[in-house]
This record gives sequence, structure tokens and C-alpha cells, in this order.
Amino acid sequence: MATSVGFNVLKPETYDPKKAIIIYMSDQARRVHNLIIGGSRRGKGVKNKEVVMQVYYHKILKKELYKLLIIDTPKGEYAELFHKRDMIQIAPDEKFSVPHDIAKDLLLPQDFAQFAAGLIDVSEKDPFWGKSARALTTGIGAILVKEAGSDWSYNNFAYFKDMSVENLTPLLDKYYPELGPILRMGETPLSSIVGTVATNLMFLNDVARIWDGYDYKVAIHQMSAKLLKKQFWLEWYLANAFPVIKTIHEEGKDVDVIIPWNVCTSSIIYAHIKKLNKLKPKWKWIDLKAELQKPWDEQVSGMDEFIEPAQLEHVHKVYINEHLKNIEPILKWAEVWDGYEGRERFSMRRWLLDENPKKKVVILKPSGRFKTQMDGVIRGLLLYLTSMVNDKFYQEDKTDQLALRNLNIVCDEFQSLGNLKEFVQPALEMFASKGIVVTLSCQDFSQLKSVYSLEFLEFILANTGNIYIMGMNQGTSAEMVSNLVGKKHISKTHTSKTMQESGTSTSINNQVHDNELVITPDEVNSLFGTKGNEIHYLYLPGNEANAYLMTAPVVRDYPKPYKPEAADWISGKTYKPAQVDVAQLKATMLPSPPAGGPKPRIEVFVDEDDIVVDAASEMTDEDFSPEELDAMEAAINRSERAPLYNLPSEDEGMQGSLMKDIAMEALGGSLAKSVSHVAEIFTDAKKNVTTSKKKSEDAWKQKRDGLDEMTKN
Repeated sequence: MATSVGFNVLKPETYDPKKAIIIYMSDQARRVHNLIIGGSRRGKGVKNKEVVMQVYYHKILKKELYKLLIIDTPKGEYAELFHKRDMIQIAPDEKFSVPHDIAKDLLLPQDFAQFAAGLIDVSEKDPFWGKSARALTTGIGAILVKEAGSDWSYNNFAYFKDMSVENLTPLLDKYYPELGPILRMGETPLSSIVGTVATNLMFLNDVARIWDGYDYKVAIHQMSAKLLKKQFWLEWYLANAFPVIKTIHEEGKDVDVIIPWNVCTSSIIYAHIKKLNKLKPKWKWIDLKAELQKPWDEQVSGMDEFIEPAQLEHVHKVYINEHLKNIEPILKWAEVWDGYEGRERFSMRRWLLDENPKKKVVILKPSGRFKTQMDGVIRGLLLYLTSMVNDKFYQEDKTDQLALRNLNIVCDEFQSLGNLKEFVQPALEMFASKGIVVTLSCQDFSQLKSVYSLEFLEFILANTGNIYIMGMNQGTSAEMVSNLVGKKHISKTHTSKTMQESGTSTSINNQVHDNELVITPDEVNSLFGTKGNEIHYLYLPGNEANAYLMTAPVVRDYPKPYKPEAADWISGKTYKPAQVDVAQLKATMLPSPPAGGPKPRIEVFVDEDDIVVDAASEMTDEDFSPEELDAMEAAINRSERAPLYNLPSEDEGMQGSLMKDIAMEALGGSLAKSVSHVAEIFTDAKKNVTTSKKKSEDAWKQKRDGLDEMTKN
């Protein structure tokens, strides 16, 4: 078939047939992998779109069970061919885009290892650093998978990736002990591995900003409402956002000092979340915000159901100003956080296992302007997809019970994604048996040789069923095409006559000559490419001895229903926080007593020998006026300058204290220490404190005097 001006693939009446040999491709020929090679303006894109449009118009729109996964070019040549209603697009720099639901795909640490292989390159000359970086990344995944299930996202991935080695190491030891030998290599090698991870995964922060509101969630340590429903993450959040212990250095010693207003905020938030988990399991940030704005007495009532009575003694109105500062991020950003967390997301696993999804076209589109932003996600998804398809539990293509699977994966300019050998090799070897056809295209063989190797290029040529040569300039690639086609086999008849006395004898024999190239390198340049409204190319089908010179129409008028728009973040648009009137909120939470009523008598003082917590407890039995609260706040500020020292409780021996210190030393890291203090606050018995250093030392000495000599030492 050929065409004249005005050809439209949707209008058969515009076809312009002319005498030619028409090549009919069997279904078997259509279900093998394709390789399309063509230089600039040679018609490579035309051939790719032909493959895509045949599946879309003749299969998908006719409700047949076909699917398309397209790795688009930065120009978006393929996305524009589809209606929004028919496609899912992952393109962070466009408005029409869905985030990747990474937690729904990476369900196991082993899944994370496959994804990490797409994120971090491994040098063949020195593979140690790359493989170690992959292992460290998998360790981060193990933490998330085991403690967060399917409720984490890219912002949590980036959060742990950026964590200090000191705080990350004990977590990796616990959740991914396979890393033990690497973690114990010493500070210098470990720092190099962490540097390799940071270099390869810098794009995570950018993606997390766009998909998960990373910058808006710094104050809450990248938590989500779903994560806070789990005990591990609730304690993690409280320990990091509101540390209840700070360590000061005094007279050559480190002394732990309680921060009472953080204890107050932690207790209130802890109780609210536990209450919401019980009464409204699907609560959101706006629900927690509403709880935090209720009158103080209403918030405190019923808290004893969720926290220890001793902890209630830290919940005082006297800390209202500090408490409001602590919860300010929740009051300002709750709606924005809910917006990010409620977005529709795309799971490759779910789409791959569904043979008849609602949307059958998926576009993964890299950015030309922000190249590193999406490349890592695409590479990771392709290697994850490979592990899914090659799983022995992923059904073969043909069975008696299931229809044929029809998934076409089109990778245009696939060499631009870097070395994807871990995807390409198993895809060409195994995917066809699972009903998946892969179409790879690039401009030149030399591109593949530079990214991979000559040996791997030969592997690609040997394992693609249909090879389309769209033309290229003279050079080594044109010579490769010429050699790939081979030489002419010409049969010539040779006749000889012999004159003898007995007469003349004649002998005839046929000889085959193969010393002449079928297509010379200069013909690869001159015969193929776009000429007018036609493209001329060379078709080398698999399992056939023939090669075909083909002519096809240039289709320039496919409908283009999708028009891309730049994402809001590109123009600098940001979300605005909700307005918080602190004075009004304070008045709502602490209503003034009725006019003319008696005012409570408040005595505020600080004495080194008073137990501050007990004094504060007594002062909060009555409602306070703003003036009285300000006076108490001043007293608290003075008391902060006098550190609070722990007093031994009646039911806690020195042995118990020593064992806690030993356990903390084994866990290691200031972060682990902070988390442990929060856990103790909600589980341990009451602890008394004093501002008198001498009183604390005397109390502990008295406790120590009752121990045996071994425990003392």
C-alpha cells in the first residue's frame, strides 16, 4: 500500500492503492519482539506510532483485552494521541499526571531490591560500591515495608535516605541484618556507600515534593494520617517532633532534662490519635485538627483511657502557649496534607495483574527539562515489572482457562535511559511466552554499543523477531546493516566443451557465488527514509530467509486529543497555610470565667526544693485568667533555667535504671534514645523530678546504699 496527499488512517476512502506485493503479517509474527532503527527524520516515529495505533484503534477501542505500556519521549509524541479517559500518565512536570503508588508495588524487601537495581548503576569494573549502595537502599526499604506495610510513599523513602548514618545504622541492624558486614566496615567505607546512595537517589526528594508534599511535611517528619494509626510511627513522630528530654552538659557530665510542655503536647496528641483510631478508623488530619481546637477541659476529659495516670500530671493549662506553638503546623497545613494523601495513585502491580483494567494505556513520560526527575522512576518500574513477569506464578500466555494476554511495551529512544540490560535481556528472552511484546527503538547501532557493548547488541539482534531498518547515514552502523542482511547467493551455469578424436563432449554445472552484498552501506543511506508522503525501509522478519524492501504511508494527521499543560509547581505556585488566630483559639480553648464570678487565687513561685510537676498540678485545679497564665508562663521560663533532675520512684531500683542505660547503649544513637523516652512516658510509672541537683544526688545515693557491692560497681 502507498498513499498520496490526504491519507487518513481513520478513513479507508483516502487510501491510494497501487500495484505492489503486500506482506501480510501473521498473528505469530505480531507476537514477537520488534527492533526499530532509524536516524533523524527517517520515519522511525512513524513506524512506532503505527504499532501503537494498530493496537489502540483496532483492539483497545473495540473493547478487546489489549494493553499498552509506553515509555514516551520528552516531546510527548505518544501521549498526545490518546484521550485522558483512556490513559494513565506519570509525568511530574504536567498537570495531567498521577503519582506512582510505590508502597502498593514494593510489598517485600525483595521487591525493593529489584526497584533499587533500576535506581543505582553498578560498574562492571568496580561493582562493590554500586552493589553495596543497592543493598543499603534495600535496607531502607525493609524498614518501610516491615513497619509501614503499604502506607508509605516517596517522601518516607527520601526521609530515611537522608538520615544520618548514626541514626540509620541501628534501624538497619534490626530490620535488615544482612547489611551487618557492610555497616561494620568502618566510617570511611560506609560514608562512601552512603554517598553513592545519595548521588543516585537525589531525584527522590524532587519527586516527593511533587507527589507527597515533602516540603510541607518537614515539621511532622513526613508522617501521614495512615502511618500515625500504627504505634511505631506514632511514637516515632512524637519523639522527633516533640522531644521530651534534652541533654545538657553540666560540670563535666551529661544531664537529661525534661521539657514539660513537649510532654504535654505529646500526651494530648497521643490520646487524640488513640481516640480517633477507636471511634473513626479512617480519620484524616482535619479530624485531628478539630480535636486539637476543642476546649481544653473537653480535650483532657477521657484521656485516662489512653495514657497512664502519671502522664496526665504533665497536661497543664499553664503550658498553653508552648502547646499552641507545637501544634501550629497541624492547624495550618492539615487540609494540604490531606489533599496530598488523598490523591489517586498508579500501581504497576495492580495494573499488570488486571487483564482488563479500566484504563488500558499507561504512559511513563520523562522530562526534557528535568531529565533526572523521572528517569529513576522509569528504570525502577521497568526492573520491577521484569521481576513480576518472570515470576513462575505469573501465568503463561496460553492456557485452557485464560484468554491470550496482549500487552505491548513500546520503548522509544530507550538508550536514553542508560544501561537497562537487567530489563532488556530477560524481556527479550522471556516476555513473549507470557504474551508481552516489546518494541525497542533507537537512532543508531552505535548508541547501543556505547551504552551496552557489541556483544549485547548482537544479543538484541538475535532475539528480536522483527527488525525494521528505517535508514541511516553511512558509517559503521550502515556497514552493520549491510553485513546483517548478508551477501547475494547467485547461481551461475558454467558450460565447457572438450574436443577429442572421438568427438566433442559438453559438460554443464551450476555454481553459487556469494561475494556480492545484497545491500551496500551507501544504499542503506540512499534507499531508505522519508520521501514525500512515503517511508521506505528494510524489513527483516524472523524465521524467514527473505528480506523485504517496504513502502508505507506517512501518517501525519492522527487525532491529537491531549494537550499537555505545565504543572503548577513549574510556575512557582504553592499552597497557602490556613490562617490561625492564636488569641481567638486560646480564648476558645480556655474560656474566661463568668463576669462577676470569683477569681481563683493563684500563687506562682519557684523553689529549688519543690517538685515542679506537683506544684503545677496543684495550680491547674481551677480555671485561669490570661493574666494569671502569663504569670505562670514567666515562672515556667524561670524554671527552665533550673534543670529538672530525676528522682528515683519507689518501685524502681537502681538495677532497673542500670539495665535501661545498658539497653540504650546497645540500641545507640540519639534518635533511638529519644524514641525510647517517648515509649517510656506512655508505659512507665510516675517519675518525680526536682530542680535541686543536691536533692537528686542525695536521693540516688540513698537508693544506691541499699544495693549489694556487685551492683554498686
